[in-house]
Amino acid sequence: MAPREYFRPIQVEMGLCIHCERCAMSCPNDAIRFNGNQRLIDYKKCSGCLTCVNVCPRNAITVTSAEEEDVISVDIAYNKCDHCGVCVEVCPNHLYEEYKYAELNGLTKMVYRVPPTKFYDCSGCGVCVESCPQNAIEVQKL
Repeated sequence: MAPREYFRPIQVEMGLCIHCERCAMSCPNDAIRFNGNQRLIDYKKCSGCLTCVNVCPRNAITVTSAEEEDVISVDIAYNKCDHCGVCVEVCPNHLYEEYKYAELNGLTKMVYRVPPTKFYDCSGCGVCVESCPQNAIEVQKL
């Protein structure tokens, strides 16, 4: 039997997100929540119904198709990331890139991220998770 394909919301482009929380309020499984500027998905609760995508007024949510055990997201708690660069150094697939997260009081906060287009290149080895001194990284598998 061929593996089943799933569609999952994986990334919110924070530059487009206006924090209206429509995605969280419309989720029938309570799989989405906000923590400050970060939107979090509990993939154990997410059924892939894509209601969140349909209600987003800014088209800020990226969706991907995945099969079981595929890496579908590398979640970084940006409030914990101190831009140390360890993830960049240890990733065997060179997936991390610098990302402008926010501008506050004239200061630009830079962090690292794995772009959604590179999730398929992630082997899920967990080296970044184990090496992050801030415990800010979590690799999500379907």
